[in-house]
Amino acid sequence: MAGKIYRISGALVVAKGLEGVQMNEVVRVGEERLIGEVIRISGDQA
Repeated sequence: MAGKIYRISGALVVAKGLEGVQMNEVVRVGEERLIGEVIRISGDQA
C-alpha cells in the first residue's frame, strides 16, 4: 500500500490514499523510508 504525503507539521505527517490502514500500524514515510506509526485515521487520511 502506498499513499501520498499531504501535510507535514513538525514530526507529524498526514498522508492520503491509505484505505485499509489500522491504528498503531508501523509505516515507512518518504524517500528516506523513515519509520512512523499511525496515530489517527480520518477517511483515506492517516
